[in-house]
Amino acid sequence: MKVQIATLLLLISGGLQAASIEPLKGTNILFINGVEVEDKRDEADIEPGKIQVVVKYNQKLKSSGKDRVFDSTPYVLTFDAPDSEITITPPKMYTYDQADQAFKRNPKWIVETESGESIAYSQEVLDRAEGFMPYFDMPERVAKHNEARGIAFGASAALVAKAQVAEAVKPVASSKIKVTTPNTKEMVKPDTSSVEQLKAWYLKASKQERKEFRRWMIDQE
Repeated sequence: MKVQIATLLLLISGGLQAASIEPLKGTNILFINGVEVEDKRDEADIEPGKIQVVVKYNQKLKSSGKDRVFDSTPYVLTFDAPDSEITITPPKMYTYDQADQAFKRNPKWIVETESGESIAYSQEVLDRAEGFMPYFDMPERVAKHNEARGIAFGASAALVAKAQVAEAVKPVASSKIKVTTPNTKEMVKPDTSSVEQLKAWYLKASKQERKEFRRWMIDQE
């Protein structure tokens, strides 16, 4: 019975997930909604809705008659993804110097659907770390970038949102249940509903989401 239910859920989720995103012409997709992408130049399935992608331009270009690889700074693009195939294309580059100048300013990526409809997006440079190699640990950079802006995804998003609500609305005395019996001292029983909800969200999360949440917990200490 459990196997049948799991199979049904997989079929339903597979049917709902019809959107995809594909990098074109030297674009590398590094992260999607905080999760590192293995095949950075391949098409990836996504769920329609708010999407954050970390991209960079990596291409062999001409420099003084010779081939030279240009590797851009990572950029964070955020947009609403429709239920469609989406492509991300960088500005047209012909030489290394041209790319160098373009990415020192504000490069114009082209984000559009398979029918050629443009998708509006916001863009910013991924936050840098100090030192000689500011993007050496990319998972940490992306996590820190999003943490600084209060951005979270998946199960982590629900947990962070719950934490923010709890911080905004301070618990009152009724959050603890007083249990009294005749001729006994007054006892205080903590309300465990919040803990159980946290456990439930954690069990529902993927391995990557659990890893992100544990890292977030450590940062709160």
